[in-house]
Amino acid sequence: MRLHEVWQLATNSALALLALWLAWGRNNIRLPSILAMLVTGGFLFAYLVREGYGGSMVLSDGSEKMLFGLNLGAFAFGIVFLLSALTLLLPDREQAVAIQR
Repeated sequence: MRLHEVWQLATNSALALLALWLAWGRNNIRLPSILAMLVTGGFLFAYLVREGYGGSMVLSDGSEKMLFGLNLGAFAFGIVFLLSALTLLLPDREQAVAIQR
């Protein structure tokens, strides 16, 4: 189990570094947004079907972190997913510069 968690953390961290490089170094927000949606969407999918495979968000003490009646992880990843999706609606930076001229 720990191997999978370390692998997931390493992979997601590498994808995050790639996304930062693309966004800040290459002025590309579309691909990083799609990457964020894939990572957070994967979590949300796993959360939604957790009963089918015996998954749980309950902590070892039997509690579950909640915010506004929702699991904290699902709430936070849901916000990131929605914000990432909204960035896809923004015009391309090159397109926006051309419009300003």
